[in-house]
Amino acid sequence: MNKLRTIGTAILERHGFFSINQIVEATKLSRQKCSDVIVLFCQEDMIKQIKKGRKEHVPGRPPIYAMIYRVIDRERLATRIAPRRCKNTVQDKAWFIIWTKFKNNGSFNLRDLVVLAGAKK
Repeated sequence: MNKLRTIGTAILERHGFFSINQIVEATKLSRQKCSDVIVLFCQEDMIKQIKKGRKEHVPGRPPIYAMIYRVIDRERLATRIAPRRCKNTVQDKAWFIIWTKFKNNGSFNLRDLVVLAGAKK
């Protein structure tokens, strides 16, 4: 699963508001990667930054701010992170057959794949 889908899924699992720290904790990815994807989703108007709350001040370091976000368009975000499928190519049919057989714990051989996918060779 790529980082866009991982972070998007973590965002959709949160109902209401979320922060970067919550997403970092849920995905176990770096803060920078999470921040980059969240900025991308903000630019695409799927989520919106609500406020910039002040966090605790650590002596010797500048204050850290926590951005609070909320999802504006859940359907669009779910569509954006969903896997994309090709349009009925032989390769797509073959992978669908492999997945179906794998899911049902069935076995198959090359001839089954060629016949069921409609390939010439």
